[in-house]
Amino acid sequence: MKSKPQDDNQKLKQLLGELHPIQVFKKDFLEGLTPDPLEMEIDPPTQLFNDILEGKVKITFAVGLHLGRYFGPRALRLVEYQHVYDDQMDQTWEAIRSGQVKARKRERAARERERAARERERAREVRRFCAELRRQLRAKGDR
Repeated sequence: MKSKPQDDNQKLKQLLGELHPIQVFKKDFLEGLTPDPLEMEIDPPTQLFNDILEGKVKITFAVGLHLGRYFGPRALRLVEYQHVYDDQMDQTWEAIRSGQVKARKRERAARERERAARERERAREVRRFCAELRRQLRAKGDR
């Protein structure tokens, strides 16, 4: 049974856990703060800020600039962290896809070996049948 891309994504997020930039943002920047004073200070759209906290929106350069109004230049490090994280995710997904491709190739090769073995066995059976038929014909003297 194939897993859905959404399930794979969830598993990958669980594996990477605290490496996600949003987790770093929550831990290093928001510990002890509530969204309300932060929203008043940096004035982002409320939904965008909530999406950031929920991990639905990546920390882009524009988002980093908004956060920089409150947290200063260190907020822009989150943009860099997001970029590094995205690169790692891309590499991880590529490795997963590559592994899946290799697994499919191995499965295909195994099926091909099985098919070739069945064909060889059929050829042996035909040769045995022909040899037996020739033997029987010789025994009858029809030849």
